[in-house]
Amino acid sequence: MNSGNTVGYTFGSDQGYFASIKTREVYRNGERLASALTRLEFDILQFFLERPGELIHRSSLTPLNGVFRSGRHPTDDYISKINKKLGFEPGEVFESVRSVGYRLIGQVTVRTSLDEQEGSELYRVSLLHYNQHSVRAMRIALKQDLEAIHLNAEGIPQSQVDAALPVD
Repeated sequence: MNSGNTVGYTFGSDQGYFASIKTREVYRNGERLASALTRLEFDILQFFLERPGELIHRSSLTPLNGVFRSGRHPTDDYISKINKKLGFEPGEVFESVRSVGYRLIGQVTVRTSLDEQEGSELYRVSLLHYNQHSVRAMRIALKQDLEAIHLNAEGIPQSQVDAALPVD
């Protein structure tokens, strides 16, 4: 794993979700969720993302310390709200263990500041390569056009000849 500060997590069955620690927002396939998570919902999601596959007892869910309700346990309510906002079916990402708690199932990948840096550098390099490739391709195409004009200037309309000739 890369060292560096954690900036977020990718998760979900197809790794199509990203939870940004910096902005405290969740993205699905690069798009911000239509219904944002509340502060507490995000804290709960982050708590599970930091402990993938670990069975978390309802009473051990640190972000809910001090939250009490009569009736249904607050953990159940919050997991249900998070599932709904993320578009998950019950049990798809949060596995319920009866009378105990929940477990985040599936692959979770930690994203660090070094990952972001590396991604930015790769993007800059790819742009540079693309631009060099484009310039080279344009030069070759221009050279071919000029050769075609030279070989067959009579058969090409004058407007196309003028457009293809370099400007001095």
